[in-house]
Amino acid sequence: TILKKRTAFALVPGLISGSLPPLIGWFSFPGHLASYELFFLCLFFCIWQLPHTWLILLEHSNNTTEFSLPSILNFVSKIKLQMLIMTWVGVFSSSTLFFRLFGIIHNNAILLLLILNAFIMPAIFGFTLYKSQSPNKFRFLFRYLNGALAGIILTAVFDGFIS
Repeated sequence: TILKKRTAFALVPGLISGSLPPLIGWFSFPGHLASYELFFLCLFFCIWQLPHTWLILLEHSNNTTEFSLPSILNFVSKIKLQMLIMTWVGVFSSSTLFFRLFGIIHNNAILLLLILNAFIMPAIFGFTLYKSQSPNKFRFLFRYLNGALAGIILTAVFDGFIS
């Protein structure tokens, strides 16, 4: 987008557009716009978007300096950005537990999977970010995060069919 060339904080409009998929899906079925479930799903996608975007940035951090694009790395070091990613991955993985609170899932087995995810995901991210020497670690974490989002959403859809 045009904003990416002007400011490192183009992420804010990206968060808004990133929360549109649940909104679009919500309007596919009869649902109220002022629904707390809808608000939570949009917030959930916003939470996911932060580490998602920052992992892309770390994977291509050399390219942003080549093309002189503004970057959050102009304000924080890579180590601090990795700490921010860990924080937001923790928020993302633990926020899946609210799926039960908001009535999005009902099945206890699925709740157990979400509880396991809330512990396993930060552990995998922590190990990979701080211990792994792999040159592809950011790409791996990016795929893992996106796969987790897809798995969580598909699990919630599956729960709707079996409940």
